Amino acid sequence: MHNKYRKGISEYLGFLLAVIIIIVVLIPLLFLMSDLNSPGEKPQNQQGVINKQINGGGVLIYFNSSVSPQLLVLGKYYNYTLTEVFVNNGSGVWYNITKLVVIIRGNYHLPLQLIYNFSLPRSAFNSQLTLHIIGLNTSVLISILPNETAVAS
Repeated sequence: MHNKYRKGISEYLGFLLAVIIIIVVLIPLLFLMSDLNSPGEKPQNQQGVINKQINGGGVLIYFNSSVSPQLLVLGKYYNYTLTEVFVNNGSGVWYNITKLVVIIRGNYHLPLQLIYNFSLPRSAFNSQLTLHIIGLNTSVLISILPNETAVAS
């Protein structure tokens, strides 16, 4: 009868040891793993991503300031949309020329994806432009000087 009680006590101690391991190890591990998803819940700064893409990254826009000014998009960027174009003719006043901007081979007006090259009005000749581009659910204003590539501000 004495061995029977020892077996019962050892089973009880094994069960108690398993409960302690669950409490000490597995429950904190569960809290730690459930907290790993929290960085995905925080909003990401897409503004910085767009700025890096435009400032020498993957999105290259060149302003050809000639007698017939053009915006040349060097590549196809389906995730970015050109919505507005403003021109500064040197007097400090910005003019919205969005309705005068069309794609080079066609008669489509803005807003359009950055997969086309755009024809600009003559008033944009030798002037600074500001482009309003939307991408990754964020909008950004881009400054572009004559005969240079765009720089995000």
